[in-house]
Amino acid sequence: MTKETSKKIAITEMCGGKKIVIQLYCPHSLNEDGIFMSFEDQMAIVSRYLHNKGFKVDEDTVSGTSTKHPLFSDLFSVPFLTTDTPKFILQLGGDSTLLNASKSTNFNFKIEGAQFSDEEINGINSLNPKRNKVIDRVNAIKAKGGKLVFDRVDNPTFYNNLIMLDGDLPSVIASLLLEQLNSGVSTLKELVNRITEINPLGYDTRQPSPFYAYKVKHLLTSAALGMMPATAWDGRLDANGGYLVVKSDGDILCYHFYDRNRFEDYLFSNAYLERSSTSRHNYASIIKEEDGTLSFKINFQVRLK
Repeated sequence: MTKETSKKIAITEMCGGKKIVIQLYCPHSLNEDGIFMSFEDQMAIVSRYLHNKGFKVDEDTVSGTSTKHPLFSDLFSVPFLTTDTPKFILQLGGDSTLLNASKSTNFNFKIEGAQFSDEEINGINSLNPKRNKVIDRVNAIKAKGGKLVFDRVDNPTFYNNLIMLDGDLPSVIASLLLEQLNSGVSTLKELVNRITEINPLGYDTRQPSPFYAYKVKHLLTSAALGMMPATAWDGRLDANGGYLVVKSDGDILCYHFYDRNRFEDYLFSNAYLERSSTSRHNYASIIKEEDGTLSFKINFQVRLK
């Protein structure tokens, strides 16, 4: 396909808005009779479709007789899975939740640097505007000289899952949550850029190692492929083939796990933090602990654009 004919082909254009059946083109695809089709035959079908749509395609490619199709030459260099039953995870339209909010995803912070009377605590906890309730309560704490200092992940199972991925992940996530409150930024990529400049964990920055980005990408990939906060995770992935994204405009994106870097970049560029219901998940209120210290919980939820 030449540059001048490069164009996106939406699935809605192919199907006219009707119900669709998605055909996955890979070494294990079947035809309508349930018989395995060779990869060359599959590529010939796609090539002919593009040819009929007015795209410039090599004649040998359209005929389907060539053993190496120029249009798809890059696909033949990709090492495919040996499994006979490759699994794909499918994300359908709109924004989707990558890591679900629950009481298990609450991060607990201690309030240090200020004392609060019971009346002041009740006053801050009663702040309930229609928008930015969490920010308003945190700002009220700061106005009294208080500072939020990360203490722990509330749920021990989620904590252990994070530690298995990377020992610093709980602290990295806590830094992201605080930076979101300070800056109002919600996209993870921008938040990671900001804490990279601040460097709250004190990494050696004399060499340009992407400490924070690497850890967050590892978290996002694990969450996309099976890690759940309240379930002990053994590190095994729910999918071994790839990740399919059917966008709201009908476009389909496919990320094969042999191209892990591209998949991680997709998640990293499209993930953002979203605040969930404070009442349902029991956070964003000052809590007086038995030892007299004050705590404030912030919930962690990640969605994809």
